[in-house]
Amino acid sequence: MRQYVQLIVNVAYPTLDPK
Repeated sequence: MRQYVQLIVNVAYPTLDPK
């Protein structure tokens, strides 16, 4: 279940704040 969270964070972090 932790792998899913890490994948989402890795893709959501840069997606929410694309610099």
